[in-house]
Amino acid sequence: MSDKVRNFKQRLLTVQTELKAPKGQMNKFGGYKYRSCEDIVEALKPHLKTAGMILKMEDEIVEVAGRIYVKATVSVKDTEGEETESSSAFAREANQKKKMDEAQVTGAASSYARKYALCGLFGIDDGNDPDSMNRHEDSPRNAGKPVNNGFKQGKPNAPSEKQLQFLGQLYLQGGLSEGEAQKYVNEARKRTAKEVSEIIENAKARLAEKEAEKEYVPTVEDVE
Repeated sequence: MSDKVRNFKQRLLTVQTELKAPKGQMNKFGGYKYRSCEDIVEALKPHLKTAGMILKMEDEIVEVAGRIYVKATVSVKDTEGEETESSSAFAREANQKKKMDEAQVTGAASSYARKYALCGLFGIDDGNDPDSMNRHEDSPRNAGKPVNNGFKQGKPNAPSEKQLQFLGQLYLQGGLSEGEAQKYVNEARKRTAKEVSEIIENAKARLAEKEAEKEYVPTVEDVE
């Protein structure tokens, strides 16, 4: 590694370790704090100026299995050289969004994807990830041990109770009643653990959109 590249990476490390991006926004529906893409960028600006770096954010529309995603790429470039570093994240556009036109739907997905691309590039921890609900059956210390996930034997791919509880919390945060949330969780019980992980991802994405627009309402589409 050349001295020039090493110097660039050291400055990026300084930005990562010194950046403070507090969760200054409040979700009045879920009762929790969060940080927006704009919050992160504002907190970044003075650090980038000191480090001599230029921030660039780009979006690309991609189709995956018939669904439209926004791929956001965030990069920083050395003002005194050609060294760069980047990170990407995806957000899926909702099929339908009340009181939002198509441009607003894409904009909400873009903001969400950019936020997590920023988190990836600058090492920002944005809370619990659905993967934290993984049962880790394949880890060495669990090898050969039976998995007790609250379901009858013969359904090794069934979702864990932790996954289902987390999904239920997301539905409640999205504005559903306890009865409605339980109905959808019961439907999710029929799915595999992988499918429920995808449903959780979708629910989190919709909550993130709600943070921007305050219009989010989970639908049965998540479990159909």
